[in-house]
Amino acid sequence: QAANQGFTGHMHETAWFFEAKGLYERGKQVMISLARMIQRFEHDPATYGVVLGMELMNEPDWEYWEKRPGIRQTYETMIPVLRQILPAERYAIFVYFKYVVNGAPWLNIMRIANAANYKGVVYDAHVYHNF
Repeated sequence: QAANQGFTGHMHETAWFFEAKGLYERGKQVMISLARMIQRFEHDPATYGVVLGMELMNEPDWEYWEKRPGIRQTYETMIPVLRQILPAERYAIFVYFKYVVNGAPWLNIMRIANAANYKGVVYDAHVYHNF
């Protein structure tokens, strides 16, 4: 999702998630698999009610906001799919925007244009402190 970032333990100079079609498609399938796994937790008394929601991507490289495939396209494609698995009444879907000035207006537009799918979609702000 981002060059030179190793959230998964693998760092590359290229954000292959968006650059390689096969990896992008695989990533979307992983999102669906994760949503189904979350749903299965509800049927286990030990994990019922534990998961509050799902974030699609963790801090993707913002240069991919408008690209295709990119962040915006991924959100617009996958949120309706995931809403079929994770209902808004029970689960939040978290979306990350590096620049609120771009992302927040888009989210507001999507909530109006597609209210059913974007209900419970919330902006996930990552705030880091240095002490």
